Amino acid sequence: MTDGPATSARKTQRARGRAAFGRVAVVAGLLAAVAACGKLAGIDGLEIGECKGGGLCASDDGGTQDSPFVPDDDADTPDATTGFDASALPCTSAHGPTMVRVGTAANNFCIDSSEVTVAQYREFTTAKGTDAGGQPKECTWNTSYAAGFGGADDIPIAGIDWCDARAYCAWAGKRLCGKHANGSFEGSVGVADLGDFNTNEWLLACSNLGQLRYPYGGIQNPTACNTGENDAGRTLAVKSKPGCQGGFPGVYDMVGNLWEWFDGPCLPPEAGADAGDGGPAKEECFVKGGAFLNAGTNLDCRVDGRGATRDRRGQEIGFRCCAD
Repeated sequence: MTDGPATSARKTQRARGRAAFGRVAVVAGLLAAVAACGKLAGIDGLEIGECKGGGLCASDDGGTQDSPFVPDDDADTPDATTGFDASALPCTSAHGPTMVRVGTAANNFCIDSSEVTVAQYREFTTAKGTDAGGQPKECTWNTSYAAGFGGADDIPIAGIDWCDARAYCAWAGKRLCGKHANGSFEGSVGVADLGDFNTNEWLLACSNLGQLRYPYGGIQNPTACNTGENDAGRTLAVKSKPGCQGGFPGVYDMVGNLWEWFDGPCLPPEAGADAGDGGPAKEECFVKGGAFLNAGTNLDCRVDGRGATRDRRGQEIGFRCCAD
């Protein structure tokens, strides 16, 4: 029997090895043909992701390749010309960060202006108490929403797993960012949609519909965000930096600070993998945006982190939510 697309994707990725920060091949037949990425300066076992949509990615010698993904490499500010007046469609947010409307007249939605903070997540756990019921089948193993890490009220919450993030967004009247097409939410981002900046909500917002490599512009700025290239990168997550704004005005920290969970593919480990047969809890999900120790062109909006199991509560992963 011929393998399906998702199975082929997993086999292609694992053929390059499961070692942390190793190279992962681009999935032939699903994604644009691009060069394999160089090493990510990640932590805690996250593997390198893939760059899609044309192929700008760090090469082994630190160089880059040209990419049609960004029409103007000299852009240094987000271009939010989207063909509609976002102020006419205000976003509301009863819980969590304020929201910003992004997209086009034909296909727009709201996204949190920042990653969910410690104080905002505590509001959720206080409201829920010990009640962790009502979760989807892939999260029935999750019996607590308690975060693995804390800190000052205004820094992003870390140490929450995929199911915690999903439950928070639902409680807040929002959702984990997924796929939005033709003016409506269509559910999870599939493997074939990971590089689609017109429908992948997280990627659309970060890249301003493919106009920007980095949320703040077309050229990588090592001091704009909380990354491994400045002092803040050695202090874990911090309060949003004013310069780390875009791909739409009012949206912060889409790269750096923390990787972010989103509603994308979580793929079962193959037989014999070191994760074992742990069911949905051990499925490997994708994360976006890089964290406080990541650096360079690996903070491109298109880079996907891979290797975070659904039950992972690490110091390098947080989240934000989307809504209509």
